[in-house]
Amino acid sequence: MTRSRATTNSDWCLRTCRPAATLADDHQGRGVGTQIFPLIADIARHFGRTRIILFGGVLVDNPRAVRYYEKHGFQLVGSFTGSDGAQSFDMILDLRPPRHDEGPTAQSYSS
Repeated sequence: MTRSRATTNSDWCLRTCRPAATLADDHQGRGVGTQIFPLIADIARHFGRTRIILFGGVLVDNPRAVRYYEKHGFQLVGSFTGSDGAQSFDMILDLRPPRHDEGPTAQSYSS
């Protein structure tokens, strides 16, 4: 999926949640994000969202954040260079329950 398609397909956008949550450095590594993230996913599902993408991506040089999101089921779907020249990853989490005939990586993010 290209970034432009994701932003122009209105149905896709209506079913996508794009939070920009941050956690202050002093509170990282204490389990706060791990406790809060299930609530964020539940709220997104409550409002009919089927996926979460990380608005602004995750900086490539922040392996701790990449590991955190992967731990919560996000998948790397692309990368981009920001206007400041920083490299970032696009990551997405599918909130739909897996279908019995598909594995978790077989689901299409374009539907």
